[in-house]
Amino acid sequence: MKRNYLIGIAILVSLQACKSKTAEVTTEPTIISETVKITHAFIGEYMPTLEYTGTFYAYQEANLGTALPGRVEKIYYQKGSHVKKGDLLVELSQELLTQAMIENIAIKTDFGRIERLREKGSVTSQDYDHLKAKLDASTEKVKLLKTNTEISAPFSGVIAGYLVQEGENYLFSPNLKAGYSMTSGIVRLMQTDRLTLKIDVNEKDLAKIKKGLKVSITTDVYPDIVFDGKVILIEPSLNVLTHSATTEILVENSKYLLKPGMFGHASVKLGMKEEMFIPQETVLRHAGTGMNFIYHVENGKVQQKEVKIRAYVGTNVLIDPIPEYLQIISSGKNKVQIGASVKIVK
Repeated sequence: MKRNYLIGIAILVSLQACKSKTAEVTTEPTIISETVKITHAFIGEYMPTLEYTGTFYAYQEANLGTALPGRVEKIYYQKGSHVKKGDLLVELSQELLTQAMIENIAIKTDFGRIERLREKGSVTSQDYDHLKAKLDASTEKVKLLKTNTEISAPFSGVIAGYLVQEGENYLFSPNLKAGYSMTSGIVRLMQTDRLTLKIDVNEKDLAKIKKGLKVSITTDVYPDIVFDGKVILIEPSLNVLTHSATTEILVENSKYLLKPGMFGHASVKLGMKEEMFIPQETVLRHAGTGMNFIYHVENGKVQQKEVKIRAYVGTNVLIDPIPEYLQIISSGKNKVQIGASVKIVK
């Protein structure tokens, strides 16, 4: 009996030792490093742009009239017609011109007669000079009236409209239509094979805008077409209310797709620069904040660094400069934590 009791105690001690050993084995930590792939920041070329919205205007526009009043006798082109420089557009009544021409012919006849008499010494120099001055004045009057009975195109363009119709008397007809100069006229002519897109540039961006800068232009009417333009004029003074300067962009319009009065969206290209980029896939954002950051590996452990994003360019982002040597985690970033050991794989 005593022997059996001792054997039982020995078995219990043995089992207790096995349990303690097993417990020691299971509490030992197992450290397994995450595997990640890395990349680096790089320098690339970038074309910064400024975005604006503006309105198209005719490259040239004029309300054509005459210095003297008269009746409109003939209109040679309909509204919307394209005309070339020098084409006769409108004729006015020529009663005054006809009268002046008759007077001029009569004075020329008298002057020819007095020239012959002068050669014979029968006319004083005073009488000769008086008739010569009268002839010169009559000739200039004919030229003036002829100029004011015909209206020709000073440049090639399109007839935008008539302010006075055939048979009406031209006196003074102010043009009050928005977007056009307030002048009197008979016919309105616009050059539309070239247009200007007028935008307002805020004073903080004025130093970036230079004549000759290239501009890409799109419209709501033709969203898939990009029109090329260039800056041709920056107003020398600013609007005192908006603190902006009107800037004109020249746009070729040989196919006449664009019309004065349309809206245009302009991307002013400021010139190529070298900037720092990182792949967009490497960037994370703290939930509920505007902070963007990256994970990078330093001495085999994960570190975090905030990055300032300035622009998204394709699959990359343009950022404020960071050290190029940083080993930025590109794959596996969602499985790591700050301070964790990681293994870099290719």
